[in-house]
Amino acid sequence: KQLKAKEVIASIILSNSQIEQQFALYLWELMYGADSSTLLEPEKQICEELKDLLQAWNLYSPESIGHDFDPWTDDLTAMARTVFHQRSLWAKQQEPTINRTISRMEGVVKAVSEAAMNVTRVVVDAQNLERKAMMESMKQAVSDSIHAQMQWKLLAHQLTHERAVWHFPKSYPRSWQLDETEGPARVRKRLKRCHLHVDKRFLKSEFQDKLDAASQCQPLSFLFGSEGPSMSAVLIERLHTDEKIRHMSSARIVTPAQEVCGELLIGETSLYFVPNSEPAKLDVNTGYLDVSSQAWQFEDVKEIHNRRFQLQERALEI
Repeated sequence: KQLKAKEVIASIILSNSQIEQQFALYLWELMYGADSSTLLEPEKQICEELKDLLQAWNLYSPESIGHDFDPWTDDLTAMARTVFHQRSLWAKQQEPTINRTISRMEGVVKAVSEAAMNVTRVVVDAQNLERKAMMESMKQAVSDSIHAQMQWKLLAHQLTHERAVWHFPKSYPRSWQLDETEGPARVRKRLKRCHLHVDKRFLKSEFQDKLDAASQCQPLSFLFGSEGPSMSAVLIERLHTDEKIRHMSSARIVTPAQEVCGELLIGETSLYFVPNSEPAKLDVNTGYLDVSSQAWQFEDVKEIHNRRFQLQERALEI
């Protein structure tokens, strides 16, 4: 093996004196150059063995093989500059050949590019169909869950109010507030049950027991826990996946009970309000769902009036 290695290395080194000098400089840089510290001990041992073999084969003399004290840094820099220049000249000479080769294969390159674009288009379309089907499935699942909660809330209210079969007086609201239903001249005359979320010190002692109902568990309350989908997600059931939102703006819904900050979305067929955060859960016994999320069909909007809010003309009543 050493004899064959000697023949191969000798045929390379002795073919040109310039190659002989460059090989010695490269070996010196590898063993004693600036980056020699990165070599591992086994690698350094291999370099030493190669150096000894080159001297034993009389391919290099001890003076020409290089040592750690030889100042060959400038020679190495000059050689690197020469090699880089020669490489640039060779690349420039080969440029016409490279261009001819590319031109000869231009038809194949074009065909491969078109085939790749067609495959990419087909894959993207297939992914879009799968993604759309998954979104539709998720939307339907959430919508079904929301509908189930709405039906359970309605059923619980119908069966547990004051005149129903299963009335729970301990948890049923004992106070009254104005209903949102409007009569002639937009006058609200109807009342509805509610919980008073106030401190006991604001009520007389004989009426303080009315506040105890708010702390009691509502009928079927385990069906409307926090683990279920938010009632604000009812918009998902109304907001179609393919509907384009034309405009979005920050807004808030103002009611006598609360103010809800959110985003007003103007779509192609409807107007939506989505709250920024989850509003407080409303009581099952009142029969009302989360009123913070709203959706209005354009065809259902009859009137829009300007209203004052915080002493400024910047509110709308729909």
